[in-house]
Amino acid sequence: MLVAFSTVGKKTDAEKLAKYIVDKRIIACVNVIKIENSFYRWKGKTEVSGEYLLIMKLPKKNFDRLDAAIKHHHPYDNPELIAMKIEKSSSKYANWVKRCCL
Repeated sequence: MLVAFSTVGKKTDAEKLAKYIVDKRIIACVNVIKIENSFYRWKGKTEVSGEYLLIMKLPKKNFDRLDAAIKHHHPYDNPELIAMKIEKSSSKYANWVKRCCL
């Protein structure tokens, strides 16, 4: 299982993307969290903006599908998509994630 992260600038974009990837059964669950400020380098200068963080839980086998969905449906030119392997989880939760993403 993986936990993947991406950010978007607008709440409506976050919700639209979240619904799409859950409906397509790419991920089991996504949490959308408001970030007050993100500081980042873009086109040679430091930028500051509010964003929404998507925290997504998915089977490892679905990462390529998630990557393709993010590339196609994300509003940013260079969308963030990073993931971490889950070392441990309850078996009941892990099984739920798998069942959601068949």
